[in-house]
Amino acid sequence: MSSSKSKDIPPSSFLIPLSTALLYVGNMWYAVIKKSLASSTPLMQKELGITATDIGEFSASFSLCYGLFKLVGGLLSDIYPVCTLYSGCLLLGGMMNICIPMLYINKDKYTYTNNAHINSFRSMFSLIPMLKVCWSVNGVVQGAGGPALSKITIDFFPAQHRSRAWSALLTVGMVCGVWCMV
Repeated sequence: MSSSKSKDIPPSSFLIPLSTALLYVGNMWYAVIKKSLASSTPLMQKELGITATDIGEFSASFSLCYGLFKLVGGLLSDIYPVCTLYSGCLLLGGMMNICIPMLYINKDKYTYTNNAHINSFRSMFSLIPMLKVCWSVNGVVQGAGGPALSKITIDFFPAQHRSRAWSALLTVGMVCGVWCMV
């Protein structure tokens, strides 16, 4: 198999900006997930009594899994279809961000937690270990998704458009850093 499929795909004045925009949005959600722990830390400490040590453990578990799965993600992106890997990791990361708040919704404060499924889910597990597991899974899916994004950029963008697409995708971290704090 050729290392670059871009020779087979004719450049399109519509397809390249659309693809870049879609990848930008997907990469933005990866960054939002990554930054959400930092932006939610004060609330978690105040509302849930989570200590700075616990937050450090969440961050460490995320970083460890993220780093390990950057390597694993590179190997997986050589074996599996990169679009499936990228979108699957993005979907799993989004699902984790839905599960994490379910772990610590205060049922006295919010009326929508009268749902029996949410309450039974919360009562099965202790909060701190489950948050560590969820943040570790976030690290796994984000680490595996990063190399897939790189390979998508290399394989699907013609050589004359790669640098523009890649530079646009690299701005996500800066934009998200501002957006998450708003």
